[in-house]
Amino acid sequence: MLAIARLVPPSVGHLLADKLGRRISRDRKSPIVNAVRANQWVVSGCSANAETLDQLTEAVFINHGHALFDYYHYFQNRVGLNKIVTLDDSFLRVIEHSQARDQAQLLLMPHYANYDLAAMAATRKGLSMQVLSYPNPGRGYRWQNKFRNAKGVEVTPITVSSLRTAMRNLETNGTVFTGVDRPYGESSLHPHFFGRPSALPTGYIRLAIKTDVPIKVILCSTTPDGKTILSASDPIPVIHDADPDREQLLNVSRVLSVIETQIRSNPTQWFMFYPVWPDVIHNIS
Repeated sequence: MLAIARLVPPSVGHLLADKLGRRISRDRKSPIVNAVRANQWVVSGCSANAETLDQLTEAVFINHGHALFDYYHYFQNRVGLNKIVTLDDSFLRVIEHSQARDQAQLLLMPHYANYDLAAMAATRKGLSMQVLSYPNPGRGYRWQNKFRNAKGVEVTPITVSSLRTAMRNLETNGTVFTGVDRPYGESSLHPHFFGRPSALPTGYIRLAIKTDVPIKVILCSTTPDGKTILSASDPIPVIHDADPDREQLLNVSRVLSVIETQIRSNPTQWFMFYPVWPDVIHNIS
């Protein structure tokens, strides 16, 4: 796949992605298709009809196909990568802090736009960090993590041991990075996202609370001409509360509000293929 994507020009690769995306999105028996439809329905304000959901879902798979092709196409093309990805000043400061270890950074990022391509560009510019990835990764995730490993980057599936390492990193001015919008496991807490209780994780916020490290949300966006821009939000300081559950939900909501704004700007660039709101997946046509 890597060799083919490197040799095929983007115009051809994107055309193939368009065809494949349309085909995949029409499989209404597919769990990932139904998850995308459910997620897009909630983002629409629970108002999109079946026809609109078909269009949104198709666009998600097409856009994701473009993103995957670009990731593999530019994987070994540093010149091309630098042309297609821009790291703005806010993110360049993140890289500088990660190298100098002069302040702790907890970086949180949704699966939005070409996040893998942007992360690759960032690591090749010197971003040094521990990545907390999906726990108990299957074969596909392990294969992805091989590509995500880079000099100065340690990809660690979430375990008790890796969380302890993350705690030590934050306590010694290191940088820790993780995703925030991939549901996994069971939790007694269901943070509101787009106005509804969700299945999103909250574990990352406990790292911030215990270390009192401000959070930065990493924002990836795609321009109309297909380029990728990576930026960082202003630091989000932790707010403490005597009630542990309320403390977690309060701080998580401040992170998710930033992500909601980004997703609303272009919902079909949100590449989440698992049901964020499992209660609605069987209730949409």
